[in-house]
Amino acid sequence: MVLLRCATLPDSYDNREYSSAEFEDYEREPLAATGADYAAYWYATGSYCGAGHIIARKVSRWYHHDCGHCSCYGPTEGIDFSGPGFASVEELLDNCSEDLRDQLRPLVEVLP
Repeated sequence: MVLLRCATLPDSYDNREYSSAEFEDYEREPLAATGADYAAYWYATGSYCGAGHIIARKVSRWYHHDCGHCSCYGPTEGIDFSGPGFASVEELLDNCSEDLRDQLRPLVEVLP
């Protein structure tokens, strides 16, 4: 699986409460287990919590995972790309709220 990290946080997270972070190996493992062949993510950690998003491709379909969490679990826990997904990234974005599209925009910019 190709995994791209976007170190640029959306404006709403680019502050002192959150700082950009890389996934640790144990956080990458559940993502790899989904069968996705390509994924891009941004992730930020704060005081006992995390925020972020993943856009991933699996079998030519595109999926989204919200990495937001408290200290009880991690960013990729419960990740599941078994639904119908979307035919393109554009279709995925068309089905998101404006706020979510703004949070996903940095990921779209790192996709080839």
